[in-house]
Amino acid sequence: MNKSETASRVKAILPVHTFGQLADMPEILDLANRYNLPVIEDAACALGASLHGRQAGSWGILGCFSFHPRKAITTGEGGIITTNDSQLARTLRALRNHGLDPNSLTPDFIMPGFNYRMTEFQAAMGITQMSKLDRIITTRRDLAANYDERFKGSPLQTPHVSKGSLSVYQSYVVLLPENITPKREVIIKHLRENEIETTIGTWNMPMARYYQKQYNYKSGDFPMSDKVFACSLSLPLYETISYKSQQFIKNNLLEIL
Repeated sequence: MNKSETASRVKAILPVHTFGQLADMPEILDLANRYNLPVIEDAACALGASLHGRQAGSWGILGCFSFHPRKAITTGEGGIITTNDSQLARTLRALRNHGLDPNSLTPDFIMPGFNYRMTEFQAAMGITQMSKLDRIITTRRDLAANYDERFKGSPLQTPHVSKGSLSVYQSYVVLLPENITPKREVIIKHLRENEIETTIGTWNMPMARYYQKQYNYKSGDFPMSDKVFACSLSLPLYETISYKSQQFIKNNLLEIL
């Protein structure tokens, strides 16, 4: 397939910075440049993360961040988009506000738009939250390192952090041994009975009902995604969790394993 055929089929590359660690952006940008494709970062989980000293959201033409309540900081819902392209920024400001031209002195609808404006209440909360970001990230990294140490030598695979990467550990997701994965729901139920809230690590979207039906995806089309979906388990990680609680979680999890 030549470059023009690829460009006609693929409109952009959307790397996902999963669980608070950047994707391999140098490799992705090399591929994008080869085919003259824009890169839009899904940095929903990666506010404050970096790779080789470069922040998430600053690699592609756009960086998209989430302030959902599960993220390190929150405005209740919503998020932000970063870009250094003034034309894109103008388009986005118009789209979020019913298509109104953000630079016009009088109301001027220049495109179909949406009502995606952040409220003043959310903005005030966000500004306060941003002032806590460095402290929250530092604490999450410390807590993740504590988990790493406690699970050392166990049958669990702890999160791998790539060389040159600084993760913000939006989630602490471990991989269960493959022979244990059929019992993952039993493990989650057992931990919940001991007042430990865990969940699956992530969804394998091609296997969700809509995508299976719409695109005829089936198990085996994405074998690595199938494996990670089956094996992953997300453990409690939040700023105020104590080392004692982490030890309790470790003891209960390894006991049932």
